[in-house]
Amino acid sequence: MPETARYRAIARTLMREIETGKLATGSLLPRRVDLSRRFGVNRITVDRSIALLAARGLVVSHRGGGTRITAQRPALNLAVITSRAEVESLEAWQRHLPDGGTCQWTHLRLEELQSRSDRAHLSRFDGLLWYLPYSAAYEWIRDIRGKQPQLVLNREMSDVSYVSTDHRTPIRDLTSARLRAHPAAIPVFLRTRPDPLPGVVGLRQEGFVDACREAGRFYEVLDLPEEFAAKQALLEERLRPTAGRPVLLVSSSVFHTGAVATWVCRHHWTWGKELLYSDFDDRFPAHVWGVRVTTFIQDYAQLAEVGTEKLIAMIQGKEKDVRLLLPPVRVDGDT
Repeated sequence: MPETARYRAIARTLMREIETGKLATGSLLPRRVDLSRRFGVNRITVDRSIALLAARGLVVSHRGGGTRITAQRPALNLAVITSRAEVESLEAWQRHLPDGGTCQWTHLRLEELQSRSDRAHLSRFDGLLWYLPYSAAYEWIRDIRGKQPQLVLNREMSDVSYVSTDHRTPIRDLTSARLRAHPAAIPVFLRTRPDPLPGVVGLRQEGFVDACREAGRFYEVLDLPEEFAAKQALLEERLRPTAGRPVLLVSSSVFHTGAVATWVCRHHWTWGKELLYSDFDDRFPAHVWGVRVTTFIQDYAQLAEVGTEKLIAMIQGKEKDVRLLLPPVRVDGDT
């Protein structure tokens, strides 16, 4: 388990023990040397776990007096706001939100917040977490700015605090590496129209364009429709085999991979040779596409945890403007 995952896992275990009363409010947390032995980690990892508990208001450390447990019941009233289109993914993701101990969460849907009185009611919360907001929410977010602690998850906004996946740099780096390794490759970016991920697809495209410009290469951007048959027709029209020149195809998301895989199979192209391909958030096993796809995977658990930490720190006055990008995990496949 990576170091980041290990210290967070230890912190979550201790949080559950505090919430259930196994570790009682007012008592001392076990000594750090004992926690190191219990979890089989070094002192630095334990220190990071305890720092996370302290950031969430669960413990206070006293020099020479140990670390005392201070909270057992929810202390902060927080709202997570989504659009209706994101409810299904929120429910899968929501298990990563901390509950008990420090926070009481209320789930609100943007569609239910229409009037200015609805907007005024948001002030009853200690802080707001905007989960993957669409452009319809941006006016609301900017209107609240400076009046109430709030943080946007997985969107980059120049004037509002956010914690987001880095959608630009990983694609730039991978595209640059592939252009160096395959100088004759023809770079093409697959973009979705209409855009289901406002702002996000644009950042991924910027990473691709940055790499092409740095390499002094011409490139093409294809706007793919939503319908599968229409995607196939466009790929047939625009992708042409050129002797000795592989196509470097960068997809803005996993939405296009099925059409690309079908197209490759129909034309008997070789993955990784005639076609270099990558997408984003492709969690499908190899048998679905017939190949292990090179992709970038977002860590929604980390986004939830870090976003919550930063929002709480803003409420407590420990942080003001948060601009944090978290790298996705790169998975190298055969494409």
